[in-house]
Amino acid sequence: MLCRGCSKQYFSGYHFTCLICLDYSLCGDCHFKKHISNFHTNSHSMQCVGVETDDEQLSLTCPFCSERGFYLDNLASHVHIDHTEETAEVKCPVCVAQGNSVGLLKYEDLRLHLSYLHEFGTLTTQRQSMVIEYINQYVNMSTLAGIYGSPILRGVGYDFLMFPYQFSGNLLYDEYGYIYTEG
Repeated sequence: MLCRGCSKQYFSGYHFTCLICLDYSLCGDCHFKKHISNFHTNSHSMQCVGVETDDEQLSLTCPFCSERGFYLDNLASHVHIDHTEETAEVKCPVCVAQGNSVGLLKYEDLRLHLSYLHEFGTLTTQRQSMVIEYINQYVNMSTLAGIYGSPILRGVGYDFLMFPYQFSGNLLYDEYGYIYTEG
């Protein structure tokens, strides 16, 4: 981890990652000093990484309006209700807060991503094969190659799946954010 403000490397404790910029993190000191750069401004939403609430839940930030203090369920609800028309590509605050490598990716439809991968905080076994099928059909492998050097899927966990991908907004999906598939 490199702080883009003071260039401190591998700092311990919590830090903040920009949900707009591709690769921009700040240590706590630089964040509170409101460090900016040529491409990062103070209007960008920042997700705190490395801090959990008393009940061990992540405290999440909305990437669209910078409102803080959401849990997974109320962030998803907030995004679905208050930001239905948002088209900006943003990082998923859940992926960023969990410290996953997929947290580097930006999504053109965060609502779809939250519904599909973070429903109830996990990806159920029943939906896992459907998601893998979806990735194989719609993932832009050249996008992955540009980010990771080769188009590979990241590891499968115990009850969830994390991988680098970008959802396309050009798919048919129902009112709940589920993609229509054949069969």
